[in-house]
Amino acid sequence: MLTKVSANDRNKIVEYWTRSLRESMLRDPKLNNRERVKIEQVKAGRLAPDVVARIQASLKAGGKSEKTNSSKPNSSIGSSDPRAGQTSAAGETPHPNPLPVLVAPYLVVPVNRVKKDQPHVLFWVPARLMPDGALQAHPDQLPFVPRVLLDPPVTEHNGRRPTPIASWDEYDCATRAMGVDWQEGWSERLERAEEMFRSVAGVGASEWKCEGWQRVINPIVVPWDKDSGPAGCILPLCEAWLKKETLPGALLGILSPAEHGPGTVESAIEGDVMHLGHYGDHPLNRNQRDAVRAIRLLEEGRVQAVNGPPGTGKTSLLKTLIADAVVNAAAAGDPAPCIVIASTNNDAVINAAGELKIADADGLPVERKRWLPGLRHFAAYNKRRDNPGSGKDANSSDLLLLKSLHSILFTPNYAEEAELHFLDRFKEWCLASGGTFPQHVDLTFAKAILRERLHEVIATIKTKAELIAKAERFVLPGDVPTNITEVRFRLNRTQTDANAAERNREDLSNQHRKAIHTLDSRGNLHPLWMRWVSFLPPIEARRAALLRQTATALKYLPKDDISLDSRAKLYAAVDAEFGNQIDAEEKTAPNPS
Repeated sequence: MLTKVSANDRNKIVEYWTRSLRESMLRDPKLNNRERVKIEQVKAGRLAPDVVARIQASLKAGGKSEKTNSSKPNSSIGSSDPRAGQTSAAGETPHPNPLPVLVAPYLVVPVNRVKKDQPHVLFWVPARLMPDGALQAHPDQLPFVPRVLLDPPVTEHNGRRPTPIASWDEYDCATRAMGVDWQEGWSERLERAEEMFRSVAGVGASEWKCEGWQRVINPIVVPWDKDSGPAGCILPLCEAWLKKETLPGALLGILSPAEHGPGTVESAIEGDVMHLGHYGDHPLNRNQRDAVRAIRLLEEGRVQAVNGPPGTGKTSLLKTLIADAVVNAAAAGDPAPCIVIASTNNDAVINAAGELKIADADGLPVERKRWLPGLRHFAAYNKRRDNPGSGKDANSSDLLLLKSLHSILFTPNYAEEAELHFLDRFKEWCLASGGTFPQHVDLTFAKAILRERLHEVIATIKTKAELIAKAERFVLPGDVPTNITEVRFRLNRTQTDANAAERNREDLSNQHRKAIHTLDSRGNLHPLWMRWVSFLPPIEARRAALLRQTATALKYLPKDDISLDSRAKLYAAVDAEFGNQIDAEEKTAPNPS
């Protein structure tokens, strides 16, 4: 019987979530190290010694069990896990060093099987394999059906798989309705697995048939990495929350029914909730400001989700959030915040971190330059382990990696060098801003002056923000009685055009980076002897001519007669061409402000 969980019983909900997380780690293993066994051995619950030895060897050789793919968990509310060290109803005493394995009593393969086709399992039975070959029912995981046999499918497929036995919802309802006896023995666990499949598919696994598929005679046993998956990192947190009977703010908000309804964020810029830090030359639009304000209003432990289609400024918003956190900490005299950029894939982190860079070129105002020597970025991350010279990392030497960050910061005398460099920039800034400084300037004096100047800038920002808020309130419905519709239309059109122009500039920047990467790749394809003697002017000119043909063919450069007798000149011409396009885009783009 299912235990009814009250919407107000938060601990029960977390207990159920914990169980679901644990069972979400039930995954289909890869079949590379599968061992064929006899059905009689599976039913008897004892495998041959040579099978046990091969499974032990495969685990020892790999250092861990096979990595796994997604599958659907079973769930049972109100069931309790067996206590450690207990004896099962069948008299099976757990061995101190059992091996986690998955047993598949029934498999099918295509009738017209090709070599690359893998067998499909009808259901898996988690088990513990003892050194003597005995199989024991797993103490906290139940049999499950592979995700490939459920509808809708997880991913697109080439068609070589059996017809699904049930829908996802049907499978979920059937497995939740079954009782659980965690102390049952191996034979009872096999019977439970058969019953589970019959309740889902409407027919027993030994009788199930699918057109175009035939049954495999021998069952298989595979090693199992039961602790794989991201849920393994969350489970200790859930257990700690249950033990302390306290929940973090984000989870508490989710479990509070009163907070489930949609809410609104007032867009007026007011008081201390406006953002002070900003990153980039372009202002935030109204929706971005609302998102920043909503995040500023979050209570401790809460989470705010911000979404939008590509090109709507999520990366710009992220950079402003980081800048705002840094500026607010500096204004309050607090330590610098620790900020983590996390994602489900490496590219997203690299793209976001790669945007957090700062120029240090001549002609820029002093306050826009980096005041620490050797550091051109505000983010550090581990480089992906791709093949050398391939992918985006081939030209990522300008990105600040953890290794280079460590080598810079922990170089002997770097602290002294950084302090002198910082103070030189401070003096340069004082002179540029018309200020004065004493003959002896130290860090304490510099930080005091900078903090004082920061508060002056913040006061100016707030004054201007109040004027912006008044202007925004002025164009609210009812304030302008005659042509407010036309005003809104023009403002929206201007904002739309500005967003489109920003996307065009980003596209041009991406095309520029792609062009440089393409030319680098083509240059690496030149004969080895040519690359070795590139220091000779005739050879360098020949390489430049070859790359110019590529640049002209791909329309990176126009067809003209300008002489480019070196690759450096060629790259400079490509940079100038894209720079002119970006400048032209900026001149024609509307200003939404």
